Amino acid sequence: MSDEGAPFLPITEQSKDVRVRQQWTPSSLFIGICIHGVIVVIYVVMGMMFINATMPSCSSNDGTIPSYTYQEILPNPSIYHLKVNSLHETINLYESTAFVGPPGSQTDALWDKVLKDKNIRVSADELAKNDRTSVKLPGGEYLAWIGVFHELHCLNLLRQWKYKDHYFHNASQTELENVEKHTDHCIDRMRAAFMCHPDLSSLTTFFWDTGTRPKVNGTKTLHSCIDWDLLMDSVQQRIVSREEMTALRRQGKIY
Repeated sequence: MSDEGAPFLPITEQSKDVRVRQQWTPSSLFIGICIHGVIVVIYVVMGMMFINATMPSCSSNDGTIPSYTYQEILPNPSIYHLKVNSLHETINLYESTAFVGPPGSQTDALWDKVLKDKNIRVSADELAKNDRTSVKLPGGEYLAWIGVFHELHCLNLLRQWKYKDHYFHNASQTELENVEKHTDHCIDRMRAAFMCHPDLSSLTTFFWDTGTRPKVNGTKTLHSCIDWDLLMDSVQQRIVSREEMTALRRQGKIY
């Protein structure tokens, strides 16, 4: 047989090529596309579920305010091992508590209870993390307040300044002037704190009263709040007692 009469490929190789072409029929191609489509849909759904689980929710199924994660409440805590959790509270803005009102033993005791554990000990590493220095304690750690206690201290001072005839009745004129300057600092400190960590979990609304101007509706406003008791429980081992504070004195020459 001449070369012109011979097939271009051996019979066995031609058979293989035909089998390969025969495998990709329209129906098998359609099935393959469907399988790939299902895989793509699964990946898209899983991706959306992951994004939904990790992003803060704007609403909840039961109509209450959304919960926030630890990172959203306190993205950069000043010290380690703080226990932070959110809880929902209903607050009536027109309902007075024992924290306010004329001076009295009950009011003073409440403020004393809130502020008595403000002094804590922090490590050198925690100071460095905050780019701060502080007074060294006998045990080798350092004296500090968590920022919220600065605001609470300021709020209590403003309360006392409102009743200065009671709380500062023995103060000299110079002392009164110093306290007044301190109150200006406190007002601005609280302004900065409110704007730095604003309450975004509630709405203050309005209603029509007997007057001609809208009136604030302060009843039953919902808030997402830090669990204060849990937070304070996490710093109990750090607290510097009042006895330690009383004994803390500067060593060496005082200029």
